[in-house]
Amino acid sequence: MALQLQAALSHISEGVKKNRSSLKNTVLIVGTVGLNELITAATFQCPCVTDEEFAYYNLGVGLPPVPYYPPTWIIQGNSRSYGWFYLFAPAAILLMVSLSISNKFRKVLTGCCKSTNYGDSVYIFSKLWACLEVLGAALIAPCAWISFGLLKGEYYACAVTAKPYVVTPNETCAHIKDLRKTDEYNDNMGVSQVIGWLLVSTVSFTIWIIYTVSRCCASKNYYEMKYNGAYKKLEERALDNALDDLWKDETEEVAKNFLKSKPNKDMWNKALRVLLSGRSVTISNLASVYEEWDEMRLSNPKKTSPV
Repeated sequence: MALQLQAALSHISEGVKKNRSSLKNTVLIVGTVGLNELITAATFQCPCVTDEEFAYYNLGVGLPPVPYYPPTWIIQGNSRSYGWFYLFAPAAILLMVSLSISNKFRKVLTGCCKSTNYGDSVYIFSKLWACLEVLGAALIAPCAWISFGLLKGEYYACAVTAKPYVVTPNETCAHIKDLRKTDEYNDNMGVSQVIGWLLVSTVSFTIWIIYTVSRCCASKNYYEMKYNGAYKKLEERALDNALDDLWKDETEEVAKNFLKSKPNKDMWNKALRVLLSGRSVTISNLASVYEEWDEMRLSNPKKTSPV
């Protein structure tokens, strides 16, 4: 029994390692759906419009029975803007967060405005292709949010329904949770679900077509592409590990040399500025501070005596 359990866990571990990207996307989608449910249950409440407000702001008849009433654009667009914001604003935030946490996006973005390779067509194509890959991966969470929001139907129905609730003369918007939804609101929820399924099926079909065509038109066979992909990942990982070792050795040597040189007050201030901001105009890192201090110490030892 223990051997079978160990074998099963080993098999699951190997499957996770081989399909890490698919598992990551699945967790991302499930997390987005869960976040949608949590936010909807905790904060979403479509605004209420009374008959008097609707008649005055949409038909120009009567006045609201209160001494102060909101501006016209608030009443006319309150539920509309509320629904659209819940549908698209979190999707935009998820897109920005997905791009910000993407290592590939940071690699493509860093220094792109100062690049000198814009005349190289291969370089431009590789940059554009990398941007498309990054954008495609970052759109998973926003598309999941919009699709699930449309399938639930509440956001869209709130956005397109002029009067979301049935408010009788004896009722007010104070007890909004006890109010009944209008038939128009319920009908729009059905429309939203149809749009949601159309969106899901269209996106899925488009991704499937792009994947199939790219595989069919590939210049390499399956195992060549698998070898190249695995080699690139391992090569990048090896470079990162080598850089980590190099940074560790160099920074330790620089810090030790800087402290052994017994710098004066001015050099300590420059080192502090570099370590706090990292964007000094004349000094870029602690090594340059040490080099400047060393040159000054050799040229004029009296002015560089330690404090």
